[in-house]
Formats: sequence, structure tokens, C-alpha cells
Amino acid sequence: MRLFLAANLDAALRTRLYDAAAVLRDAAPGVSWVAPDRLHTTLKFLGEQDASVVPNIARAVATLGDTHDACNVRLHGYGAFPNFRRPKVVWIGGEPAEPLAAIAKAIDDACTALGLPREERLFRAHVTLGRVKRPLDRREALRLESTALARHEQFPWHVGSVEIMQSVLGRSGPTYTVLESIPLRASP
Repeated sequence: MRLFLAANLDAALRTRLYDAAAVLRDAAPGVSWVAPDRLHTTLKFLGEQDASVVPNIARAVATLGDTHDACNVRLHGYGAFPNFRRPKVVWIGGEPAEPLAAIAKAIDDACTALGLPREERLFRAHVTLGRVKRPLDRREALRLESTALARHEQFPWHVGSVEIMQSVLGRSGPTYTVLESIPLRASP
């Protein structure tokens, strides 16, 4: 089974993000845009794993609820990996990034202790809005960049839990299922 750990957004926030990104979709129809029910922040991608590892992962990350506080993040500022000239992923950033980065590190440490590979990429707090399957032509890339940089929406997000997710790939995109949810400690 294909697994990842995520901080999920509530349905209302997903809808608000998707609606705000309509101008980006109009500017770059060549991007494969993420459906609202799939919007989340990936904290660790595990890839294909045997189903038997799920309880071990759940036990390993269960301590997050004892050691990490729920946090408030502000989603704002659109960007692209690696950049808007050659975008592969279009995203909206999250600040402050430190609480999510600390949670992602704790998850990575717990999974590494189980023998799973350590994450090599630097964690960037973001929600993926779209993926570029084929290179955009220059005009579409420039239109996407200028539209994204002109946007200044901000979306408050309360991160209260971390979920172990299963992803099943299909013709119309992946289907995500929450396998386990680990509540974070209530902020004092």
C-alpha cells in the first residue's frame, strides 16, 4: 500500500483554497490541479509499504500527541518548485513553518527508527495546489507566475492532528484514506 503522513485541512478551508486558486487554474490550464478533497500538507512520504507496517508507524508516531502542540499556520504566498519558469509543483506556503517542520522531523526520526529511509529533502511547509505533467510553454508559465505573485490571500489553519494516509492511484487521480489520526497536544 502507498502511504504518507499528512496534516489535513478541514473541508471549509479546502474549499476556500480551491476557490481562491481559480485564477491560477484559468492562467495555467496545462497544470493538473489538485481537487479540493485532496489538499493537505505532506509531512513524510513513505511510498509503497506492506500493510503490516501501519500499526508500527502508528505506535512510533503516537507520541507526537504528547510532545507536539497543535499549532496555527497562515497559508499564503503562492510559489512553484523548482520555480515558475520550469514549474513541476504549484503551491501555497505555510507560516510559521517551524511547528510543522518540527513535527515532520519527529515523524522522520520515528520512521527512521523503524528502518524506513530518512527524508533527504528539506521540509517546506506548503499545500500542493497543482502538478505540471508536461512542461508549460513560456507564455503559460509567465501568465501563471504573474497571476500567482499578484495574489495576497491569507488563510488561517489550525493544525490539530497528523494522519497516516493511504493513497490509491486511479485514472482520475489518487484517492486518500485516513488510516490513523494522531491528535496533537492542545496548546496551553
